[in-house]
Amino acid sequence: MHQETWEDACRKWEKHDVSTWSFGDLPKQVLVGKQGQHALYAYPGLHIKDAVLSVRLFPSIADAKAATRLGWAAICARQFERELSWWQKDLASGKVLTVARTYYVSMGSLEEFTADAYSNLISYLFECPELLPLKKLHFDKTIQQARARIMGFWQEAVDLFNKTLEFKHQLEMDPKPYSGLAADLASLFPSRWLLHVPFSQLKFYPKYLKAMQIRCERARSNAVKDREKSARLQPWVNKLNESYHRLTAEDPRWGKWSQLRWMLEDYKVSLFAQELGTPRPASEKRMRKLLEEIE
Repeated sequence: MHQETWEDACRKWEKHDVSTWSFGDLPKQVLVGKQGQHALYAYPGLHIKDAVLSVRLFPSIADAKAATRLGWAAICARQFERELSWWQKDLASGKVLTVARTYYVSMGSLEEFTADAYSNLISYLFECPELLPLKKLHFDKTIQQARARIMGFWQEAVDLFNKTLEFKHQLEMDPKPYSGLAADLASLFPSRWLLHVPFSQLKFYPKYLKAMQIRCERARSNAVKDREKSARLQPWVNKLNESYHRLTAEDPRWGKWSQLRWMLEDYKVSLFAQELGTPRPASEKRMRKLLEEIE
């Protein structure tokens, strides 16, 4: 690689300390030199460090995507600084989230809750299916979407965090849980779960947890029936776990796996607490089709 070509590309494309979208549309990749007969490319993306936002060139598309996920949230957040500063204060110490913070401490620190919950909320608020290449139109659409989503969103999030964590605590305190409750809770609440469960899916957590409560009550009165239903469920749990271990980090089938993972949660509701209804259609036939697409 010719160092001066890389430096020329950086001078042309990189922008430091940007506060808004002032750099127009950028290409997916830029030529920075050759190695033998092979062209060498760099990939424009957003970079945030110490609250300084920049447009940078990255040596790989994977690096550009990873950095841009953080940079995208940062550049969008600058359009909503007043609202988001209130959110951060309330997450850290506001009375409205006392219940959530009280029950989160068994899982992690309050600093972790504040940071992860905030990340969860802004990931939803500034959701964009196509971050790269960097386009002004995508940014404008995201800001328009955020203005629509933010109306009433904070109160919805407060209620959801409080209700979810209180439900979880009640289940953990159940004196006679059904066999497998601990594993079901661990599946919904892995380490740093707020970083991994999108808000659009987190909205269904109270229903999933309510279904677990109903299952606890029914298992106490009819353990045989609970075991029969559990026997129908377990093969699907096994298949989900097996398919998880077969997929690599960049596998395009992760989207299908995620659909299957959440459909299985919906299926549990239909199996053990049908009267609650499911967020989406869930059946063994639908899960079988998804599994075939994954395999």
